[in-house]
Amino acid sequence: MAHYKLLFPNEYVGACDLEGGDAMVVIERIQIEELRNVEKKAEKKPVIWFRGAKKRMVLNKTNAKIIAGLYGNNTDSWKGEAIALYATTCESFGKTVECVRVRDQKPSKQNRTKAEPKTHARDYDPSTGEVAPEDEPPIGEKE
Repeated sequence: MAHYKLLFPNEYVGACDLEGGDAMVVIERIQIEELRNVEKKAEKKPVIWFRGAKKRMVLNKTNAKIIAGLYGNNTDSWKGEAIALYATTCESFGKTVECVRVRDQKPSKQNRTKAEPKTHARDYDPSTGEVAPEDEPPIGEKE
């Protein structure tokens, strides 16, 4: 069975999409989008789009600092760069919640090319730098 949150389609990557593993993705672009907060008020937030992925990720300060540490402070230089996403928990609004974080190390150059269009959690093993076979669907294309 899949995580219950996958029963409710969402256009943004969530911890449930990663199924406890890492997903190696390549940054396509970052743009500011208007989103609704928990009080239903409109807020402008940075959003990362990934090459070959149906889902995108709302960029928080923690993940932005990690990416900046990997690829520099200029967000224009992030385009085309690979990052590994993983699911964990964090404190938010006084509760422990599931969240998505960026690994603080660059995926190997060898596997960046192999994995560019792939985004599924089983695609990338950070301990070995290996990329899984092409038979897995990308994030957002679960059967």
